[in-house]
Amino acid sequence: MNAEQRKIMREREMLRRQHLQQEAEKAFHESGLHLDAEKRAAFELRYVQERARLEHSMHQELEAKRQKENSALVERLKKEFQSEQPKPSATVVASASPTSGN
Repeated sequence: MNAEQRKIMREREMLRRQHLQQEAEKAFHESGLHLDAEKRAAFELRYVQERARLEHSMHQELEAKRQKENSALVERLKKEFQSEQPKPSATVVASASPTSGN
């Protein structure tokens, strides 16, 4: 990865973290809790951790479903396209073998 690509990756990661932090703050406000700074920070940290677990779990479920449905899709297409293939003829053409002639 060149320097420009690394810079872009760092910027994306920073934006992702900022967005997640904003969501943690929003969740705290929506909770209606009134906590001191230390407990609020603990709440937000825990939110971020639990959110990561949730997203990981959802990603795994989605990937498993995608694989299952993809297998079914391939089988369905296989059957569809096999039926469109010309069927091999039942007659076998004998190949001419060279004969030794005088």
